Amino acid sequence: MFEARMSDTTVMKRLMDAITTLIDDGSFDISSKGISLQAMDSSHVALVAMCLRNEAFDPFRCDRNLSLGIQCKQMGKILKCSANNDVMTLKAEDDGDVLNMVFESPNGDRMSEFAMKLTDIDIEQSCRDLSNFGESVTICVTKDGLKFSVKGDSSNASMKFSQNGAGDDGNDVSIDLNDPCTLTFAVKYLNHFTKAAPLSERVTLSLSNDTPLVVEYKIGDGLGHIRYYLAPKMEED
Repeated sequence: MFEARMSDTTVMKRLMDAITTLIDDGSFDISSKGISLQAMDSSHVALVAMCLRNEAFDPFRCDRNLSLGIQCKQMGKILKCSANNDVMTLKAEDDGDVLNMVFESPNGDRMSEFAMKLTDIDIEQSCRDLSNFGESVTICVTKDGLKFSVKGDSSNASMKFSQNGAGDDGNDVSIDLNDPCTLTFAVKYLNHFTKAAPLSERVTLSLSNDTPLVVEYKIGDGLGHIRYYLAPKMEED
């Protein structure tokens, strides 16, 4: 049996918002260590990987490893039926076909219960090269800093962050550079990735020539993370 209780639903709401921006269905792996997910978007262009450790719940019970096929958008709709400070309990039987979700107000005067049917999901966990579509953003990293550039039909735009400089919100920008690199990505996916921003005060970008971009947001104080992987656009011969 799987049972986990979270003191409020805020983190789970933000997490599902960050996931559903890319995927409709996902296979959530449950173990004694916590809850994890790896899934690709329907275009097989971007991959999302999430880990929420058991420390995020109290109590957390998992008698044996489970894989729960969840319709993410449906789960997001159910979560919106709860208040942010509601206590949330997730339950699933080892051989069951539903995920039970219970929301209780802090003072115990209100309780809502939902039973969401689980689904079978065919999992694919490898990135394909991006096809050439949509608008693009070029990310250039050098010893001087980090630069984002976008070229449109009628105008161009760029934004540069210096090493140890400050971003628009006043946060420091730190760059750990081995080799300079310049890569181009489909901008619409980077916009999707920003849905996870409410989960963390800092975002980490990891880039290397001819390998996927990794965008990571930490969840709480060591409670887990969500990572997005996006392959660079290939230059045409």
